[in-house]
Amino acid sequence: MDKAHALRRLLLQLSGMLPARLMSRETRMQHIFEKMKRDIAADGFFVMAVMASESRNTFAYTIGLSESTGHPELLMFGLPLQVAHLVLHDLARLIKAGARYNDGDVVSEILSVPMAMKSVRHEKASDYTVQLFNYYPDAESPPPVMQVVLPDTRGKFPWAEDFDDKYKGMQPSLWNVIH
Repeated sequence: MDKAHALRRLLLQLSGMLPARLMSRETRMQHIFEKMKRDIAADGFFVMAVMASESRNTFAYTIGLSESTGHPELLMFGLPLQVAHLVLHDLARLIKAGARYNDGDVVSEILSVPMAMKSVRHEKASDYTVQLFNYYPDAESPPPVMQVVLPDTRGKFPWAEDFDDKYKGMQPSLWNVIH
């Protein structure tokens, strides 16, 4: 790296405008955590979007919703990150306006397909909601989490016997399934 490039990078870093791909993982996480705190203070929640890896699909979840509204946090799989972010944002706004969802409730106000709300076991949620647990490190018990579950193209949810198997890999079944 030549001196001009190194100086430009240093100036960008000092100004806080260094592109994320050039930041260290620690610096990126610090920036995300600072934005998370600002958004929670301003809006009562933050939506964390997680890119796909070799072992899992993309997903998104809320942080702060349980603290600001008493409602469980929301976790969603199966949609492009930008869409999942918008859906969770819209659900959080409804919750802030007074909506409350219970295990098994079906929500139809946001997408052209229904979405089911399912309570998630803490040990399952912790595999996905890492920053949620980092945000509440001293909590005696982690905030409750609900998974926003999408149906197949026929409107069948994953717990239905006739759910289309080709959609099973889109979203893990983190809720308790009793047959």
